[in-house]
Amino acid sequence: MEEPLPAGGRVDVALRREGHSLACEISVTTAAEHEAGNVEKCLAAGFDEVILLSLHRGTLAKVREAVEARVEEKDRARLYFMSLEEFFTFLDAPEPAGKETIVGGYKVKVKYWPAEGEAATRKSKAVSEILLKSLKRMKEE
Repeated sequence: MEEPLPAGGRVDVALRREGHSLACEISVTTAAEHEAGNVEKCLAAGFDEVILLSLHRGTLAKVREAVEARVEEKDRARLYFMSLEEFFTFLDAPEPAGKETIVGGYKVKVKYWPAEGEAATRKSKAVSEILLKSLKRMKEE
């Protein structure tokens, strides 16, 4: 869920797993420049990837333009601008097979398979609930 950022403010949804961090900013009614500032804060906080979610394509385009004007080229590869449907597809994508990592000083080759069946349903439901809570909280503010 929400997580405070070192530079102030909070990320709407922070997801962490196995040393990888993902910040999700949800744009409902906030101006593009404000969202661009939020994305910058998430990058500065060290998130591996930052996703800006919106229900409206127009909002995504405006925020992308504002962010790209403010964020260095090298950081743009860590940014994603998505609808909720695209976000669920993104989360379900399998990690690269044969990814090598170092664990306890040993090289370990790891393979991931996407969640299927009941596990996929639980995963989607959990993420949906988190996003819904964040959206409701944002509308109340």
